Amino acid sequence: MAGVERDKLALVFDVKKSSSEVEHSRASSWTGFSAELVDLSGVRSYEFRGGNPNHHYLAYHDLVRADGEWQVGGEPASNRKDIREAITYIPKQLDFKGWVTLEKRKNSIVALTFDPHLISNELESLFPVQMLSPHVYFKNQNIKSTMLKIESLLKQASSYPSMYMETLGLSAVLELAMVLTNEVFTQKRGGLSRSQELIVAEFIKANLTKDMTLDELASLVQMSRFHFSRSFKETFGVSPIRYINRERVAFAKSVLLTSRIPIAEVSETLGFGSVQNFIKTFREIAGVTPLEFRRGS
Repeated sequence: MAGVERDKLALVFDVKKSSSEVEHSRASSWTGFSAELVDLSGVRSYEFRGGNPNHHYLAYHDLVRADGEWQVGGEPASNRKDIREAITYIPKQLDFKGWVTLEKRKNSIVALTFDPHLISNELESLFPVQMLSPHVYFKNQNIKSTMLKIESLLKQASSYPSMYMETLGLSAVLELAMVLTNEVFTQKRGGLSRSQELIVAEFIKANLTKDMTLDELASLVQMSRFHFSRSFKETFGVSPIRYINRERVAFAKSVLLTSRIPIAEVSETLGFGSVQNFIKTFREIAGVTPLEFRRGS
């Protein structure tokens, strides 16, 4: 997956700071979502504004403030200073703005915006009324874990499977909905039909060298991404990304056994993004590294 320029995101999070200070931002977009990691380690103070008419906003903070104040929808928000591991949710059509002076440490924000109409279709359930009100600085271990995984992907210098990021985005939104309603979303159960199973399996086999997306696979059988993921796992016993990686490793094994093609070239051909990702995935599935497999064959 390739990153996109910040001003193309649905996020609309603008930071104004001294030109002598450094702020690093990495961002990506995919169907229904935008994600951004803002590293504020080199920033002492800044002003910010945000909000979007069509997208909800979810942020995970790793910040300690020395001072500052901000507003959501024109109303004063919490000015708590230590907001490490705190999560903020702001629904669409609500603007937020303020200013912050930071303590000197590694400060950062991971933010996710999503289209509530599209994601409602994905989850096959309407968003509850509780999601129309902002929730500032709450904590939840499941959302934290998912947002940190998104942060880890955004930090990677190499590319990563689009499908993984799509899955994380859907998970974060579902976890948010469950937190705000204290309910567990019930989903339709059942696997793919035999014909659907064959269509998906053949498509994956024919496209192992491409960066397949969850949206692409779900469209083959006319399902939402979320329902497709559940049905796929019910049928194949593993998640789509796990199944694809398993098939890629099986293909890589045949290449390693029958040729002297460099491992880096095998990794690039199969779309692992980097040799490090290829080695890690190969070891997880095969129990040995690609080089160890080749030498032992």
